[in-house]
Amino acid sequence: MPIELMEDIQMKETPEKLPEFDPKTYSFRNATKDDLDEVAALYRDWVCEDVTRGLVADTVGALLCRLGPHFILATDKDERVVGFAIAEVSSEHICVFPRGDNYLVLHDLYVTPDSRRQGIGSSLVTAILQSGRAKGIRRFTIYSANKHWQPTLDFYQEFGFEMWSFSLFLHETSTPLSE
Repeated sequence: MPIELMEDIQMKETPEKLPEFDPKTYSFRNATKDDLDEVAALYRDWVCEDVTRGLVADTVGALLCRLGPHFILATDKDERVVGFAIAEVSSEHICVFPRGDNYLVLHDLYVTPDSRRQGIGSSLVTAILQSGRAKGIRRFTIYSANKHWQPTLDFYQEFGFEMWSFSLFLHETSTPLSE
């Protein structure tokens, strides 16, 4: 796995965030097997946007393994998938949570370019938080390798997430730097 710019963000409290879209236009639901081809295509689109370092598009087979209560889709009025959020429960020890506590890791959040800035991403995050709460989870973490890290950080901080750590990388080339 390449070393990449990554912001690990933890959350102390999980305030509710109200959607800013017309519910007649968009709806949210759990993904099913029938959705996986469309989600895999969105992953390929996301990779082509070249905004996330190290992102590799998930295949239908990989997505099949991720189906469950923490795989949520946003669909438009024509039932076209316009966004998704995928998270998983982890108990691997991390220093910001007590040892042995389960927490929910939001791995992926994507909204199609033509559907952005309409509250869909916020609603997907809210749905993921609610899916965790429904399973008794009260601790959440997010990481991002987005090249535009500051707006990404600002977005998640609106939900109460706090900066926990960051990683940087340096890729040296054989071309000498000018003196």
